[in-house]
Amino acid sequence: MRMVKSLLLGTAAGFVALAGAQAADLPVKAKPVQYVKICDLYGAGYFYVPGTETCIKLGGYVRFNTYYNNTSGTVYTNGGFGRFNNAETKDVTTRARVYLTGDVRSQTSFGTLRSYYAVQIQNPTGNANGVGTGSAATVNIIRGFIQFAGFTIGRSTSLTDTPDAFSSLTSGGWTAVGGTTGPTGINVIQYTAQFGNGFSASIGLEDSDQRDRAVYNMSNLAFPGTDASSSGASIGSTVPEITANLDVTQAWGSARIVGAVHNVRAAYYSGPAGAAFGNCAGLAAAYPGNEACGRPSDKWGYFIGAGFTITAIPGMPGDLFGVSGGYADGASAYGVGFGAINMFKDNKVTYGFAPDGVYDNRSGIQTTKSWWVSAAYQHAWTPNLKTSIYGAYTGVDFNKKAQDIIAPAVCGAGVPVSQCNPDYSYWLVGSRIFNWTPVQNLDIGLDIVYWKFNSAFKGANNGFVPGGPYTTIKKAGDNDVWYANLQITRSFWP
Repeated sequence: MRMVKSLLLGTAAGFVALAGAQAADLPVKAKPVQYVKICDLYGAGYFYVPGTETCIKLGGYVRFNTYYNNTSGTVYTNGGFGRFNNAETKDVTTRARVYLTGDVRSQTSFGTLRSYYAVQIQNPTGNANGVGTGSAATVNIIRGFIQFAGFTIGRSTSLTDTPDAFSSLTSGGWTAVGGTTGPTGINVIQYTAQFGNGFSASIGLEDSDQRDRAVYNMSNLAFPGTDASSSGASIGSTVPEITANLDVTQAWGSARIVGAVHNVRAAYYSGPAGAAFGNCAGLAAAYPGNEACGRPSDKWGYFIGAGFTITAIPGMPGDLFGVSGGYADGASAYGVGFGAINMFKDNKVTYGFAPDGVYDNRSGIQTTKSWWVSAAYQHAWTPNLKTSIYGAYTGVDFNKKAQDIIAPAVCGAGVPVSQCNPDYSYWLVGSRIFNWTPVQNLDIGLDIVYWKFNSAFKGANNGFVPGGPYTTIKKAGDNDVWYANLQITRSFWP
């Protein structure tokens, strides 16, 4: 009996020891996991950064384009973009783009602190005139700004961008109309005051680099028929762009009135390269009354514009309609998207330029006037199938004194302005034949557009000598072009 008792006690002790050893091997209890939480303060798609009160939304899209008669959304018009200048030019080009965005917000005692970025990575095929096997990929910061207490600082859109149904309803080519900064952004310091009920007013200082156009000295042309871009350009504004707008956004849509002031600054007076008066003394002797090695006095250009978009048309859900337009004097980048047109087709050249101003060695700056108007309408056949039509017109005008300076420089001495008028215009009509959304966040669209370019320098200027590789003498005249764009976009923002 004593032996059985000892055996039972020994077995019990063994179990206790084994249980203790197993308990010692158990893992330490893990800390609670911080799961991602939805942030509903700023709309759909935001979530809290774990461990913080900061909300973030990530988004973007992947896009593929196939173009006919244009490249990367730009119709063939300028210099190397002269689609019809030689037999090697591609008819069809393509582009792949990745667009990544991030929106970070948090609440402070001064209101919402926001930072936003958008990075664009793309790789088009073909170089400027479509020749070659491909172009290098480009990476651009399209947006990168901070918003705090009414201020926007960084790379954003200009205060002069109007609510523009035209640009939102066409896939490429529209950057030649007006001076919208939507595709690229611009560096800004802006302040916006909110008045309630959707009304606001803003004022800002914006980087002038994207707004500076050439101020040409027409005395620098070495011989008639030369591209005016060889005549010397602006030395750049010394004052940032001063911009402002009044804006209203309500249930029916949005409207905006905009304005800007632009510093117009020319380079020094000078003569053609290698000319006898290529120095200060020679220049002063050749042109008495001009300060030797001086330059014309600065001028101030300006831009005014307006636009509206109606997004709630009674009885027509999904339809929208918009009109926008603007007028610039000495601020051509706001009024016309093309700085110059050199379009070669059918043994003709359509040539025109839109500088901020022109002058010669006997004059001050003569500012250039430009204006544009655009309109667009979208109809929704179903929530997933839409069609849009759109059109735009742009004009460039030079005053009488500017015409008198330009005519002999471009067309030759003795040619009257009536036969060498630099005023020109272009217009377009087009349609996004369809924009189909077969599934959520996947859009497939096809645009077909017709452009008409009305040539400057008609009449006596029929011996125009193109520069660079274009050695064939061509006659000046009007030109036109059809182009198409098939665009497929997969968005992945909420």
